[in-house]
Amino acid sequence: MSKSSEPSFSLNEFRSWLSKHKAPKADRPAAKKGKAGEQMVGTKVESRLGVGRLAEKIAEANKGMEPDVAAEVAEAFKAGGGVIAEVAGLTVSVTVGKHTFALPKIYTKNGKAQ
Repeated sequence: MSKSSEPSFSLNEFRSWLSKHKAPKADRPAAKKGKAGEQMVGTKVESRLGVGRLAEKIAEANKGMEPDVAAEVAEAFKAGGGVIAEVAGLTVSVTVGKHTFALPKIYTKNGKAQ
């Protein structure tokens, strides 16, 4: 075996070989249909925040919600999680019991399946 610092192939030869062996676009697996938000609807989620901070974020995102109701909803969401009802950009609507509230998606995480 020779100790040459030159590679035995060129970059152009490799690119040529790669273009010949690439699968055509029609043969590649198709991406999932629908938008990412549509796929999230019905997913069980949990909170990434503690109850106090979660109550603050719920009250901020839902301007008409009373602070005591936001605290009650935050406790229920932290204890048992919720289900995504709707996705609007970076905000999700979460249903917990009889309450539905908006919350930035960043404060949620996938929940455990029951």
